[in-house]
Amino acid sequence: MVKIKTETARWVYEFLESDQLSHLPELIMLGFDHFQEAAPLNIHQHKRSYEYVFVDSGKVTWEVDGQLFTTHTGQIFHTRPGEWHRARLNFIEPCKRACGDS
Repeated sequence: MVKIKTETARWVYEFLESDQLSHLPELIMLGFDHFQEAAPLNIHQHKRSYEYVFVDSGKVTWEVDGQLFTTHTGQIFHTRPGEWHRARLNFIEPCKRACGDS
């Protein structure tokens, strides 16, 4: 497991094949972000994994296939493998969020 801390209050745990949790082998990545101000989040996809985002506080508006989806504190947003998505207008609102790919 590789642990990375960046300057933006972000924690990421990436599970390498030889290091995956034996009771959750599907888990690829777990992370946490604390955005104190709007930050860039451009269009992207996760080719072979689902992404789950739990909004711990604040609100985040996502765009998927031209449709907007707003998630508030206590709600979960997810995407399917290969689904292009981004934050509305390519900027994520101030929030705390936990995310994972499987």
